[in-house]
Amino acid sequence: MNRNGKAEVGGGIDLRTLRNAAGLSQQRVAERADCSLAAVALYERGYRPSTSTVLPRILAVLNEEGAASANATPSQTSAGHGESHGP
Repeated sequence: MNRNGKAEVGGGIDLRTLRNAAGLSQQRVAERADCSLAAVALYERGYRPSTSTVLPRILAVLNEEGAASANATPSQTSAGHGESHGP
């Protein structure tokens, strides 16, 4: 935990903040990162080792969505919150 009480993963990454900024649910991140919902929740709380192979996949999903959100128009971000509901 950092001094503000937020869980951080190796290197001070606040996954919950990144996920919320990308407009994704924990379930959606888990699906796209090919891991369990429990794994995403544990990483967000700082209870998983950052040496796992899952963390890079979670970060890749968040980076993709963060970049997509940054490049979207306001109407795109408010309507879909960055989530794709397609296949």
